[in-house]
Amino acid sequence: MDAPAPATAVPPARLREDTSEAQLRLLSAFLVPSRLEDWLSSWQSALGESPRNVFDRWIAAGMLKPASATAVVAALWPLMQLRAQLHERGLQASGTKVAMAARLLEADPAVMAPAAKTPYYLYAGDASELRRRVPLAQRPKPPKFAKTAWQHMQERNIAGAVRSVAAYHAAGIFPMGRAAQWANPRHWRDMAQLLALLFASWPRIVDDVPFSARGPYRVAAGMMALFDTRSADEWISPSIPGHPRLSREAVARMVLYAAEHELRRKRWRSDDVAEVRLVFPSDACPACSAMHDRVFNVRMLPELPLADCVCDGGFCGEIVAEQSPLPRRRLQAVAH
Repeated sequence: MDAPAPATAVPPARLREDTSEAQLRLLSAFLVPSRLEDWLSSWQSALGESPRNVFDRWIAAGMLKPASATAVVAALWPLMQLRAQLHERGLQASGTKVAMAARLLEADPAVMAPAAKTPYYLYAGDASELRRRVPLAQRPKPPKFAKTAWQHMQERNIAGAVRSVAAYHAAGIFPMGRAAQWANPRHWRDMAQLLALLFASWPRIVDDVPFSARGPYRVAAGMMALFDTRSADEWISPSIPGHPRLSREAVARMVLYAAEHELRRKRWRSDDVAEVRLVFPSDACPACSAMHDRVFNVRMLPELPLADCVCDGGFCGEIVAEQSPLPRRRLQAVAH
């Protein structure tokens, strides 16, 4: 019996040179999982035809493909929420967002239920090619967007940075799955508090960074928070002095982690949460491993990231609120 012929690889769809600016902008929405229904009501005039007709052509041509459940969860769930869900189920909460999403779905497929009612789609072509072409089409036009989030962060204008990103999402330009979140004024307030904390202190884990270089790292950390990413390379100049052990991106990530943990501690105190647990993955460094599964009073929680953490790539722990008091497991804070 003859062996079956190997499947022929289907080359990725290519963008046509005459693809309109409006079509490029709309396609860019599908660089992350997105629903077709979210774009039917607001793009008729820009496209000059029904968005449904455009979508049908793109799907038939292989430009759009159904997004996997893993891709949807990774794109739509904030990182801290994803980690918390893994911790609640006793699962490892480290790695990329895609790896963590896959781990969560394998353990509990029901987490996808709310998003399963309507299919999500992804751009099936060369993402790098689309990204090269989209910036020219979506670049903000003055005077409405003359002050960018980057400029505001450099000026420590937190309110301006928050407003510019909210306007960015409201305009529907290159959305990243967070448009609904940014439509909520409460999210604006939460983000403003987080950005203020970035400029208020400096984590000891990166004390080796020269004082003169700390401002750019704070700005990069703020941009990571505003755009919900753990990548900072595009906002950090290679000429900025670095850290002897950590990459520049890891330094910005540690600065952001410190602010996120401090903000969460403040919220827990205001919500009368008494105790929290520190959780670390199995491959954490000795300093972090020694703190794994320890419970602290919220008011006595040590500074995070831990100052003596030497985990590969930086601190990788998580804080989990205790739902009920544990018998006699309160520990003293680590001496500062």
